[in-house]
Amino acid sequence: MNTNPQTTEPLGIFEIGEFLHFRGEFEDSIPFLERALILAEPLQDIDLTWNILRNLAAATDSVGQYEEALYYYREVFAIDRERKDKKSQTKHLIKMGEVYIHSGDLVKGAEFAQDALTILKTGIEPILSEKEQMEIYFSEFIQTFIDQVSLEKSPRFLLPLQK
Repeated sequence: MNTNPQTTEPLGIFEIGEFLHFRGEFEDSIPFLERALILAEPLQDIDLTWNILRNLAAATDSVGQYEEALYYYREVFAIDRERKDKKSQTKHLIKMGEVYIHSGDLVKGAEFAQDALTILKTGIEPILSEKEQMEIYFSEFIQTFIDQVSLEKSPRFLLPLQK
């Protein structure tokens, strides 16, 4: 645990945001996480910053703020790359692909899946096997595609009800 007194305020605010995020109150968590990020940046605590960014990325994705989510995931990915953490790079490429899928860009989502697969092939030992990770990713990809197709074929008057 970090005992630096300067981290007390950003860490406390982050923990409130994280708590709200884990409760599923994504929209409410975002202002706390954004404030924590602002306060954490001058401290140059890379671990705290990384955790805040990850939660911001997930929260903004959950509320449909896809551009923001991609921005935050890119920042997380840059830290992963700087740390040479291939497992985390793979995970966050998959997350970026999921954001593209959520936004309806299935092709871009598939490109990120391919990038994640490329990293997986470089010899890291992920928590899940390559096959398991790709099965999970592509099952979501396929489900999103099916959902998109069914929405396109729905009568126009039902579209507002399906969102």
